[in-house]
Amino acid sequence: MDNLPGSVPLETTALPRDVCLVFGSEGPGLTPGVVAGCTRLVAITQRGSTRSLNAAAAIAMYHWSLQHPVVEPLA
Repeated sequence: MDNLPGSVPLETTALPRDVCLVFGSEGPGLTPGVVAGCTRLVAITQRGSTRSLNAAAAIAMYHWSLQHPVVEPLA
């Protein structure tokens, strides 16, 4: 997850149930090597500062959980 060229909007992307979410660091973002290993790049549509790691992680995990709700009650 990073706001790089070619990234698609998170809010319109279907995330697979089995996924590894990778987040770029707050300054330089994802390294070229990590980007090369990604199947898809997504970004959060926003204005202003665009690399807040904590916010990005929370928003991405929330979107994933909306798409893949828990079917069993939590104990």
